[in-house]
Amino acid sequence: LENNTVAFVGLFMLANVVGGVIGATVFISVADAVVYNEARFGDRNEGLMFAGVSFGMKLGVAIGAAATAYALSWAGYDPHVTTDSAIRMIRWLFYYVAAGMSVLQILCIVMLRYERSAEGVVSVPIR
Repeated sequence: LENNTVAFVGLFMLANVVGGVIGATVFISVADAVVYNEARFGDRNEGLMFAGVSFGMKLGVAIGAAATAYALSWAGYDPHVTTDSAIRMIRWLFYYVAAGMSVLQILCIVMLRYERSAEGVVSVPIR
């Protein structure tokens, strides 16, 4: 796939569109959680829930960037010299780590339980 530029760019763009849709569903899920929390406990904590999601995203980006930097450093990455070990690590991070994270996200979504109520379907955390 790396040798076919058109196919690679097309697949990359499709993956980013799907990733964008998944990213947007995080905020939709938080809004559902706010509604569920209000229905169940009589309390609307939008600020607290969105702040928690925002913090989690920032922490995830920081950990992901640090892990990527450590992996490239471990592979001997030098921006001025192209080495085989650095190229292998970049490929590994770009393909396998990204695919593994996607599978982990899908598993988390599949394991989510739902509770039906008169207002509709409301998500419930796993207990």
